[in-house]
Amino acid sequence: MTCLSKTQWILCILMGLSALAIHVILDAFYHPYDPPACSMSYARPSYHQIPNVVSRLSEKYTLYLYREVTVDREDLSGVPVLFIPGHAGSYKQVRSIAAQVANHYYYEIPLHEGSASMDIFTVDLNEEFSALSGQLLQDQAEYLNSAVSRILEFYPSASSVMVLAHSMGGIVARTMFTLPNYQPGNINTIITLATPHATAPLVLDPTLDRLYRSMETFWKEGYANGTLNDVSVISLAGGSLDTTVNSDSASVADWVPESHGLTVFTTAIPNVWTGCDHRAILWCNQLVKVVAAMMAEVVDQRKPQQTIPVEQRMAVFRRHLGLRPQTHPWVHSSSLRNLQLRTKINQRGPTKRQGIRILVEPNSTFALVTNASPDNFGFSVWLCSEDNGCVDIIEDIKAMPSALESTLRWSLELQPNRLQNYDYIVLVHRQPITREDFFMDASFVSSITTLNNSLSDIAHSGLKFTLKPDIVSEIQIPAIHNPLLIYRLELSSECNERIVRQRMGAEGETKFSHGNTIHLTFHHHKDEGLVLEFWGTQSCAPFEALLKIDWYGSAAQWILRYGAASITTFWLVITLSIISYQLEYQSSEATFIPFEEAFLQCLKGRLAILTGVLALCGYRSLWAPCINNILPFTITPLSFLQDELLLGDQGDFFWWMPVGLFILAAGLTALVWGILSIGFVLLSRVYKGLGFSTPTDNQSSTTVLWVSALLAILGQGIIPTCVAFSLFYIARIVVTISARVGALKQNTDYSWQSYYYQQTIVLFLTSMLPFYGPGTVVYIRDLLVGWIEFPSMADWLSNLPICWLLVFITIAGQDTKHFEHRYPFMPRLLHTYIFLKTLYGIKTPFLLQTILS
Repeated sequence: MTCLSKTQWILCILMGLSALAIHVILDAFYHPYDPPACSMSYARPSYHQIPNVVSRLSEKYTLYLYREVTVDREDLSGVPVLFIPGHAGSYKQVRSIAAQVANHYYYEIPLHEGSASMDIFTVDLNEEFSALSGQLLQDQAEYLNSAVSRILEFYPSASSVMVLAHSMGGIVARTMFTLPNYQPGNINTIITLATPHATAPLVLDPTLDRLYRSMETFWKEGYANGTLNDVSVISLAGGSLDTTVNSDSASVADWVPESHGLTVFTTAIPNVWTGCDHRAILWCNQLVKVVAAMMAEVVDQRKPQQTIPVEQRMAVFRRHLGLRPQTHPWVHSSSLRNLQLRTKINQRGPTKRQGIRILVEPNSTFALVTNASPDNFGFSVWLCSEDNGCVDIIEDIKAMPSALESTLRWSLELQPNRLQNYDYIVLVHRQPITREDFFMDASFVSSITTLNNSLSDIAHSGLKFTLKPDIVSEIQIPAIHNPLLIYRLELSSECNERIVRQRMGAEGETKFSHGNTIHLTFHHHKDEGLVLEFWGTQSCAPFEALLKIDWYGSAAQWILRYGAASITTFWLVITLSIISYQLEYQSSEATFIPFEEAFLQCLKGRLAILTGVLALCGYRSLWAPCINNILPFTITPLSFLQDELLLGDQGDFFWWMPVGLFILAAGLTALVWGILSIGFVLLSRVYKGLGFSTPTDNQSSTTVLWVSALLAILGQGIIPTCVAFSLFYIARIVVTISARVGALKQNTDYSWQSYYYQQTIVLFLTSMLPFYGPGTVVYIRDLLVGWIEFPSMADWLSNLPICWLLVFITIAGQDTKHFEHRYPFMPRLLHTYIFLKTLYGIKTPFLLQTILS
């Protein structure tokens, strides 16, 4: 048995790293840290096709009306709602929410005058892969604008519909507003589930990249100039369990004002309190009930827009989703000022009707916890000022899970900044409470404790702190605000009543946990640090807590979050770096060396330099202040240079992350080389066994030239560019197999170098497959459903780099010395492209198109 060479050993190690990364990702998929707790929803669906949608896409897409059997009426007498499925989604995914909406209206008492049932329409989009193509999103939006017009024909007094959308369906809903066939006012409420509003899960299509950028500009300007003032947008995110769409991207805060939009995690919604994976968010029974209830409360059939005004709408949404009301009306009541004065409340068992007044303590936090619902047991809480009167803050009391199964608690927490304009707090029991197990604790507690340990200190030795018994104890850790790490919280003693609430900011992601070991995962929110609240510890003994980083879980976190975009970019960069070395070596030594040998030399040279550049760029505090003093980065084109660099500004602690992803990309490059090499060996044997003749070098070059020219012409509108690329890729594989057969037959240095050259081109084209393969899949699926009309996908700005690279590699590889002498700037241009692609290719994959636009 022959021993592996040094080159082979290094490549095997890199392949092992890639295999380990794949294992970590799969482990994260099948063993999530947040246990799923969704209950199943059930429905008795029926779907009725709605004909006569006037659109050029009517043969491709179909509109349906949902009806819940035995509950919904046959006539259309309710408020119209449109459901839009997402990537590869079915129109039947509406059934859980639609069934709950129907049952809610059928069995519940109407909430207000103007309440009505809802007629829910859904659209069959052929389960298209809309996340892969911006053109598909635009096609779907164009059809749905026509579908909305058709729906409103059934409702003469209605002028708009409510939209409920899942995943990329939310992007389709937003795109509808930007198209010429949208009728202003047709949509005034959008509720999205697990929609990547901020950025697409993976941008591999220039049309998708352009759509996201133009759509964000449209919505920002729409709210600024008032054209969207009646449109409210609610985004619900599934949190860490959603491994398909990063919930950070579900935020609408960048383009919707707080008065018109919200982003809420399902873990924070009262009586839901669980994360949802990408599919479960559609059928999670706890969430479905909340969505149905808030939809029912905002409808008003008396009005043309079919909903209550936007201010009232947002108040309803905030209440159902567990957020504090934005305003409280003042009430002047002298009776509240004459109640019994206490410093705290500690009630147990039945209690009579009474009122209690507690003076506000400066610089202290007021906390209340009880097991009695304010609605069912008739108590209220007021904040009072001697000068202005009182405000009812009963809606600030929020339900929270208990450590005991099937029980709830209600809590209230008022920070010092909330209390600064008030003199006392009033609690009023409007009726006697007869429950034997009733309790209510309320008092002022110490304000939040801030621990200013750095992230480096936490990574090195963890973070220890001690907590004493109290209604609630709060710890804020400003250094922990980046969601790329997972933490493990270990508590020293068991306490059955203790609940740990983690939150990011006042209205960021919230989670409830109990037990002695808790894994903390979270998502980004305005750079505010992590806050840990320990509720129900007044009956617990003092205990110690230790917070540590879970490195294994964190590895899965950052691979899932940034791995796809960064590794595909770095894979292309590494491949081009190796090719440039092969061409330079051929120019100086007149020999085209194999890909693996060039790979090893690059690891010692140019790839090592790129790794150092990545580390330096990741450690921004070393160079950013100097650059900012020299260049005015407040100017938008210049700020782009910093904002779009690598993964964005993640903090100096994460300088190593681009380096780690670059090493994984090197492993992927080695793995692909190994798979293709084995494939060429096996296929060359089949090729030879079938008796195909081996073409001469001139014949092979002529064939490739004609095929390339033909496919280039086809890619300009006869067939999509991505399909032309895929055909060209297949043709190149055949040429490479033929070259290997010829090398085996002739066994000369020239024939083997010809094979190495063809293999290098295939490896380069393989690194481009992530950008062109998805479009081919979309095209094939359209053909399978009988849709043969497609717009031209030729985009010369996005295709220019690959066309130039193909020309450069093909011509330079055949006569490097002559080519470099005639075009000396071309190698420098290649190095410049590699450098810019390394620094900006992750966040801006279509750099040239973005710069020119």
